[in-house]
Amino acid sequence: MRQFVKLRMLTTAILIMVIWMVVLRGGPSVYNAISSALSPTSEDWTASFRSAALFGRAKFVHTFTSVQDEVLFIYQKYMLSDWGHQPDLVEAHREEVLRSSDFTTIDDFTLHQKNTNSATRLPFYSPFLDESLRTYHPQPELLNYLPKKPFHHKDTLFKTCSVVGNGGLLLDSGCGKEIDKSDYILRCNMVPVKKFAFDAGVKTNFTTMNPSIIATRYNTFATDDDVLAFLKDLEEFNGQLFLPCMFDPKILKLCTSKILPALNQGLRGDSLKYTVGNPNHLLGIMKTWNPAGIHFMSSGFYLAQTALTMCKEVRLFGFWPFPKTVYPIPRTLKNHFFDDRKQTNAHKFSNEFQILWQLHKEGILKLHTRDCERD
Repeated sequence: MRQFVKLRMLTTAILIMVIWMVVLRGGPSVYNAISSALSPTSEDWTASFRSAALFGRAKFVHTFTSVQDEVLFIYQKYMLSDWGHQPDLVEAHREEVLRSSDFTTIDDFTLHQKNTNSATRLPFYSPFLDESLRTYHPQPELLNYLPKKPFHHKDTLFKTCSVVGNGGLLLDSGCGKEIDKSDYILRCNMVPVKKFAFDAGVKTNFTTMNPSIIATRYNTFATDDDVLAFLKDLEEFNGQLFLPCMFDPKILKLCTSKILPALNQGLRGDSLKYTVGNPNHLLGIMKTWNPAGIHFMSSGFYLAQTALTMCKEVRLFGFWPFPKTVYPIPRTLKNHFFDDRKQTNAHKFSNEFQILWQLHKEGILKLHTRDCERD
């Protein structure tokens, strides 16, 4: 896509700048320096590298003990600052994403009775399935639970949207109030809300439920107590709960036999409704970014791209795939702001981040990478 080519040119220019800095300062080889700098899983944290002291010992001159620290400093201080919203570029990007992913409206974001029937071909989107198991034609067990129409009108764009990622950068950030200022909030993976209100806000409009938590948090709904625990956790949420029923056949069976019946009986009035994700939409968005090396997206990246088709201005919080910050305050970060789980290798978070910060530089979305109280 044309926008991607333009963003790639910007990436190349930045990488040339970093390489030039490394060469001038006589550090490690260019290959090792750049691979260390851009790999969030690199263990080369103690590289013997220190920047030259310019202008004597001036207080504003920073020194670094590794190339990775220097690149993170450049990201936070220079690359992700001085943001300006560019509505025309947002509109062009929105149209290009929809066109390149074979979708023309946001109506296809979820499954409903207007776009799904027994003749519809629905692919499972798990990358681990055998080809013979990848297609499903909807049966009454699923069709009977689908809403009659899409939850969001195709001609309506929200003015401002916040997409809340799960990165450890959010912990102690004080970004809750800033997040909640947006008209529409999209959240990943049913993270508890009230406990982290100061850092991540409390407003909920759209919340994903990842396939992984079905097993790790709810024991694959093996008992009635597991189902009750799930319904209890949902009491914190409003708006739409986005279900990953089309991940693979096992998750679909759990959806139709456990999750959807429980939600149908246990949800409270109009404050929270469920919706089933359309796998064709997800795979279409992924197809858009295949040339950038994105072959299996994180839920945060998917929500960010989807938000750009729903919102005039998109702000991202908690999107930082690195284990530390350097500027303005050096900090060691947890993988998630809400638990102690280690980073998975399933997603190429560094690839996703490179795309997102380029969209930030273009004014298409805004990446928040500093504590909100200090902005």
